[in-house]
Amino acid sequence: MNCPNCNTSTKSIDKTIAFYHICEKCYFKSVSYPENGCCFFPRNEPVKYYKDNVEAMQDTDKYVVYYQCQSCGKKNGTALKKTNFNKSELKHFDEDLVEQTQQLRIEVREYAQEIDKQKIEERRDTFWNDYSEYLKSEEWQIKRALVLKRDNYLCQSCLCETAMEVHHKVGIFRKNEPLFTLVSLCGKCHNIITEIERGNHKNAKKISHKKE
Repeated sequence: MNCPNCNTSTKSIDKTIAFYHICEKCYFKSVSYPENGCCFFPRNEPVKYYKDNVEAMQDTDKYVVYYQCQSCGKKNGTALKKTNFNKSELKHFDEDLVEQTQQLRIEVREYAQEIDKQKIEERRDTFWNDYSEYLKSEEWQIKRALVLKRDNYLCQSCLCETAMEVHHKVGIFRKNEPLFTLVSLCGKCHNIITEIERGNHKNAKKISHKKE
């Protein structure tokens, strides 16, 4: 597999039920899964399957024959005809292998979740770096000055304090803002509104409508 970022061949690690792909050039990571719902290299063998250990002890003939993958432990397909197999040659269904694979699935899932978390953090960092550069641009400085002048340098939240900030009311217009989507705010109101917009309703301070 080639890295989608830099097209370098990735290092692949076989985890039986998944492959970890790691680019040693740009550190891109991903996980791929088999399409068959089993594993990448299934090895199916017929085995004796008992409903539980008690049944296996009480009646050794009360079993069902299934195919079990010897790589991941998955029981595949429907029951097979018992008379087609020699009972003494059949292995027992490997419950330990099933348990090992269940633990491996947890490990792979956690690894995939960590990759997703890293991607979200990288996208967020890219966004904020780009946005920070935009706020330094001449384009933004012109818009900022126009909005402050329109609002007479008065905070449009508390209508008391001098506005020093220009806030986006609608984030989707960033970098192409109609001026009606921008509003002048004082530093205190700007901090409170930003806190609320980020989901911190409970911790956000009350907006004061008295001049301090």
